[in-house]
This record gives sequence, C-alpha cells and structure tokens, in this order.
Amino acid sequence: MAHAAPLQVLAVETPSFGVRAHSFAVSPFGLLAIAWAAAFAIAGARAAVVWVRLRRLLARSAPAPKALQRLVDASAVAIGAPQPRLFISGDVENPFSAGCLSPVIVLPAALDLSIESIDLELVIRHELVHVRRRDPLTNAIARACAAIFTLHPSMPGLLKEMTMAREAAVDAEVAPLAPHAYATLLVEMASRVRFGKELAHVSMDDTALARRIAMLTNETQTRKRSSTALFLGAAAITAASLLAPRVFADRGLVGSPDQAEALDQGPGRENWIRACYDEASKEKADLEFDTVAHFTLDDKWIVTSASVPTPASPTFQQCMEQMAIGKTVPPPDAPPPPKGGKLTIAVRLNLGPGVWGEGG
Repeated sequence: MAHAAPLQVLAVETPSFGVRAHSFAVSPFGLLAIAWAAAFAIAGARAAVVWVRLRRLLARSAPAPKALQRLVDASAVAIGAPQPRLFISGDVENPFSAGCLSPVIVLPAALDLSIESIDLELVIRHELVHVRRRDPLTNAIARACAAIFTLHPSMPGLLKEMTMAREAAVDAEVAPLAPHAYATLLVEMASRVRFGKELAHVSMDDTALARRIAMLTNETQTRKRSSTALFLGAAAITAASLLAPRVFADRGLVGSPDQAEALDQGPGRENWIRACYDEASKEKADLEFDTVAHFTLDDKWIVTSASVPTPASPTFQQCMEQMAIGKTVPPPDAPPPPKGGKLTIAVRLNLGPGVWGEGG
C-alpha cells in the first residue's frame, strides 16, 4: 500500500471564527456588504425618526376650521382626489401633504387662511393634486428603493430629479389657473424657512425653483451635466473593493502557510508519532489507518488538547493524545497569536507499514 506523507497539515483555523489559514483578509464583497448594511440601517433609522416627527407634528397641530375643511373637500371632489384631513400648524413654514393610506394636508398658520384668497386656493389645489397622484406613497417607495441602493453614486442625483419631476408635474396642472399668481406664490414659498427636507417631501417648497419657473414661462433650459462626480464615486468604490485592507483579519490569530509548513516539516513531530505507531503495532501487526486529528494550541503555540480518532487502535489514540499535550508547534521562534488567542490545527495522519520507508 502506498502512503502519503505521514503528517499533512490540512487547515489552521480559529474555533470561534472558523477562518482558514489561507483566508487572511475579509473579502472585498464582504466589506461592501458591511458598508451597505450600515448605510441601510442608518437610512432605516432616519425614516423612523421622520415618521415620529410627523406623528408629533400632527399631534401638536389643530384641525382646520370647518369652512376651510369643506372647501378642501369640495376641491378634492372636483379633481377626483381623496378627501384629506386638513391641519393648521405653527411649526411649519410651508404647506405639505403626507400619509400613504390616510392623506393629510398641513398648512402653516402664517399663511393667509381666508377662503377668498387666491393664494390659498392655489396652495390647496397644489397639495390636492399631490394627494390625487398618491405622491406621498410613491415618494415612500422611492425612498425605500434608495435605501437598498444607498451606496450607488448616482442615487442622490436621481432622487433630486424625481422630486423635481414630481413638482413640475403638479405645477403644470395647477399653474394654468393663475400663472402669474402661481409663480409669485412659488417665490414666496421659497423665501420661507422650510420645515425639514426629510418630512416635507411633497411640500410646496423651493425645489429647483428656477427650473420650475422656467418651465411655467415656457423657457428652455439646458443643463450641462458633469460626469466627474459619478466617475470619482465609481473609482472610489472600485478601489475599495480591490484594495481591501488585510489588517481587518489578524494573521497571528489564524496562522499562516509558513507556520503550517513548519508543522508539516518538523522531524520532531514525526518522531513521537512514529513512537506511538510502533507502540500500537506491538498489539496489532500491519496496522494502518488514515484519519484527521485536531490539535488546539494556546497563544504560545503549545498544544492544550488533542483529538485523534483512530477506532482501529485505541492504544495509538491514547498515546497520541497524551504525547501531544505540551508540545510546541510550530517552533518557538514563530510569531505567536495574540494573547489569549487559540488555534485549531487539522492534521491528516496516513500511517501503515512502510510509511517511513521500511518494509513490514
């Protein structure tokens, strides 16, 4: 029977992490996954904060006067929109609509709330069109998708363009009622201090004000887009994936090919393995087996426990497990793992007559 080397190291691994000796660095895709998970968690936390802020704002707001609510209800029926609840708040500077399933419109207390006001009529119509288009719902879906693709360099610009397109669509429907008054109203709303970007996603704010007014006045506007930011973002992500720092894994903790080779080639190890084999051969001639032993080492490379499953020879198993304790593997001059670190070394033992070049 031909035998492989009597001692062959298969793997060096940590019991707690299971990292093999030839896998020192975290995978580049693993790093990206960690970054994505962190960014996704932050986006989720921000969404939760926004939801809580909205709930608190509505709790502090007062229901609109009945006459104003009736005006909103009538306008909603006229354009085929759901009838939203109307609130008046002193905490906001711009009107906005919210609510994916139960729509609400919040008007600032500083706004002229007289029913005869043309500005109020335009503001209400603007927000009702948002409600009819279900913009709060589509905005929530867009934000959820943005969280999934949170590391994509084009995502911020895409969200901004989506917001612009949404507002421009509403402007195109409302502005014909009173073009000059509507454009003036946009400028007035832009001059106010907005109530938080993340809450008033579908508010009548200053989103791309110049472009919106240009569209209302039928002016053409060209915008030269630069690809520099996109290129730099893509280059940064590519560099991060290709140059994953190997310092994220501790070489001392998981061992190295050189250390494994030192174990494989150490003649001292073969001496005590051969001694155990010779002892077991006295009980059973022509003894042979092929098994995988596991040795646990402390931070000084000293074997603290051993498991050598050889059912064919309990004598060999007992001898190996006893003689391995206290052995130093690899030699003392090899760099030790960090203090308190432990390693498990898997070793294949292929033993039988003639394995050391002798007949039998």
